[in-house]
Amino acid sequence: MTRLLNAEVLEYLERGGQRASKVLSRIGQLDKNLYVNLETEIGRELLKEDADRLDFLFEKVYNQKASKEDFAEFKYLKGRVANISKRLSLYEEALKSIKEDVNKSKGDRHA
Repeated sequence: MTRLLNAEVLEYLERGGQRASKVLSRIGQLDKNLYVNLETEIGRELLKEDADRLDFLFEKVYNQKASKEDFAEFKYLKGRVANISKRLSLYEEALKSIKEDVNKSKGDRHA
């Protein structure tokens, strides 16, 4: 998972002011959620269980053998996995944007 260096955070804050502070605050909220989900053993186990169960339920739904309960669970897990994926994408895109912005400003100073 992408991480920002302390120097990158400081430079981004210096250049971006209050807007940068708000962006970093939001990233911090995403980071806490993603850390629990992706970087702890229990988080990874739970996500794997969700993914395995989703695969199992997909087969039942696809083969039209799913009960109402199976279908409801499938819909829930599909949304849950999509939500985690979306958060991860937003997090990675935000960090990439900050890194590009900081690197661009370094290039502008040396030009």
